[in-house]
Amino acid sequence: MNESQNIGDEKELVRGWNYTQTFCALAVAFVLQDIAFDSLSINDESKFHLALALDGLVLLRTAIARGTNETGRGWLFYAILLYTSVLWIEGAFWVRVRLG
Repeated sequence: MNESQNIGDEKELVRGWNYTQTFCALAVAFVLQDIAFDSLSINDESKFHLALALDGLVLLRTAIARGTNETGRGWLFYAILLYTSVLWIEGAFWVRVRLG
């Protein structure tokens, strides 16, 4: 009896990626990026292209995780990366301008 309970506990601990949350983060990030970088200046266009590249890489990484049935919390890193993408892209461009 104890052995079957342990097997059930182990299955509960090993979870796959949360694809719903990852795709939600992707959609929210895309909308935020579109709002934040919706200008006709060349810098905003460059920022938007960088954001689209990031979104594409995360989408590719998610497809790879789905194809290989990955487990763990790797999706959380990518969700946080997407939710905060506008901030760190702005920060990267600010540093680039300041350093010349």
